[in-house]
Amino acid sequence: DTIAAITKSNSICFYSSKDKKLIHKIKGAHLTQANIFLISQLANGNLIFITEHNEVILFNYYKFATICSFTVADEDSRINHIVEYDDSCLAISSSDNIIRLYDLEKGVELHHLTAQIGITSIIKISQNFIASSGCIDGSIMIWETTQGECVECLKAHDSSVMLLSKIENSKTFMPGKLYLSLSSKTLGNKSPKSSATILISL
Repeated sequence: DTIAAITKSNSICFYSSKDKKLIHKIKGAHLTQANIFLISQLANGNLIFITEHNEVILFNYYKFATICSFTVADEDSRINHIVEYDDSCLAISSSDNIIRLYDLEKGVELHHLTAQIGITSIIKISQNFIASSGCIDGSIMIWETTQGECVECLKAHDSSVMLLSKIENSKTFMPGKLYLSLSSKTLGNKSPKSSATILISL
């Protein structure tokens, strides 16, 4: 396995977790003039770099070359979460309470979702569905990504929601934690596997 680390000098270092050695180092200035603060890996192995100026950089990890880059959100807001919900499709949330759905292969924005106040988390819960949480109103919104619509807004608690996590094995529940089961009805009856369980951290 490889670990990617962002240094104070805005360089990206790739380390081998097995050999504990530096494999490659990229100077941030070769990618962007802004500071990089977030790294995410796609299912195909490519990397996503997020800068302080809301620039999204798609990077080919195997060739160590930039594929494309684009800017999202306004200058007054900042990207805070990013998740791949389908092949080459990203959900990107920002401090302006907007979730933008992007198709990286086509290079277009698919949908513009107005979410809760203070988005704290976005997760993929099943095919064509993502969930987002809001820290101020404590709600959880379930989004259908094909049409870009909110299919349900949930609020089964009194506190702010700080984090959502999908539970792959429902038998591993931890005492003292709040869980929410989403039925196939909520998720549009896409398939028998549409149901999901998420962990709510308050």
